[in-house]
Amino acid sequence: MQVWRDDGVPAAVPFYISELNIAWNSSEASVDTFGALWLADFAGAFFAAGGSGLYYFHYPPMGVHPGCGSSIGTFGMFTTDSNYQIKQYTSQYFASQLITREWVQPGNGAHQIFPAESDVHDPAGNVLVTAYAVHRPDGQWALMIVNKDQENSHAVRIDFGDGADKSESSFSGPTDMVTFGSEQYQWHPTTMARQRALESWLRQIPRLLCPRHRSPYYEERLLAAKGRPQNPSDLTTSLLIHVQTAYDAAFMAAPNIPVPVKLREKAQLMTASEMEAALSRIAQEIEKKNDGVSGLGLIGIRRRGVPMAERLGKLIERKEGVTIPVGSLGISFYREDLSTLGPRPVVETSEIELPVEANKIVLVDDVLFTGRTTLAALEALALLGPTIRVQLCVLIDRGHRELPIAADFIGRTVATTMNEVIEVKFMETDGVEKVLLMEKT
Repeated sequence: MQVWRDDGVPAAVPFYISELNIAWNSSEASVDTFGALWLADFAGAFFAAGGSGLYYFHYPPMGVHPGCGSSIGTFGMFTTDSNYQIKQYTSQYFASQLITREWVQPGNGAHQIFPAESDVHDPAGNVLVTAYAVHRPDGQWALMIVNKDQENSHAVRIDFGDGADKSESSFSGPTDMVTFGSEQYQWHPTTMARQRALESWLRQIPRLLCPRHRSPYYEERLLAAKGRPQNPSDLTTSLLIHVQTAYDAAFMAAPNIPVPVKLREKAQLMTASEMEAALSRIAQEIEKKNDGVSGLGLIGIRRRGVPMAERLGKLIERKEGVTIPVGSLGISFYREDLSTLGPRPVVETSEIELPVEANKIVLVDDVLFTGRTTLAALEALALLGPTIRVQLCVLIDRGHRELPIAADFIGRTVATTMNEVIEVKFMETDGVEKVLLMEKT
């Protein structure tokens, strides 16, 4: 902007941006975490350089579509269904919330922007961590820090400097910190290979979908999988509308930036002995339903689904004298009952190295709630091949399903409210053994 001033734009003429986004065409970059970092860095840099106002136009629900290089994205803040009803929020929505509600003060008050510098650089001299300081109308200081390093986090020390006497001082007093990044959000792009995997397991697991409660999404997905449009681009659009719209809830962040939730213990639902008894019963039911242990494999969803699967395997081995292979699946986005941690759409490393003959898989988790974690796990299991049979085993079914998913093996069914949280504790992960009913305060 200084170039324009140098070219003769009077100092009294303000600079405004009436419409902005990353590029003229949408792509995965618009909706990935990069899109949020870009928007925050762009807004901070614009105001720090003397800008007076900028306007992010793309707030209407637009839906995702192929963009640059045929990657899937959208200019908008939302994904939508085929009727343009909002389904989920994209990264730039969260960045906008952070900028307009946390960094600056909502309203029409005047803000003072102060220059900020960072000494965090890469070997080529590029600034990796940028900072933008604002003094708000309410008297608070707010510092927006953007880490553009995709591989590493960086510790920062914040100093206040006086430009007149070159002195430095530190801030003291209460502070609030709001974070948005890969731990809060992760975009999983839709590809034709992924769609084919989805179609594969959709044909293989109708047993998991409660017949009495099949949703329109299920029927639409089957319809999309059966259709064979002549135009390949029609196929892409059809699968995008019907399949991804139904599944984006399992892969994207929840509507609000996570805030800490305080819990109080309301009741103890199960003791250690009751948990062991439930697992023994479930192990027997698994053997009976599968006509023995031939081809059987257990996969636990981290964290507490893993020790549960390992115990079930040992119980079956103790009776049958056969070692049951146990794998793990690291899906930490939309964990079923960790609402105290907020949404963490992060895919962790999984270990699913089961024998080739393992064609009957029991998916093990501690709590079944909305069904989103189960959906994400089923998609991952689809990569094992179309011949596997998947069964679902949970220690606690607490209801409130958002998707038509039912468990085959259940330790206990518990009626809960949305203000309650189930905490399952295993000795291996928590050093104690019990199931608690907690209440949000």
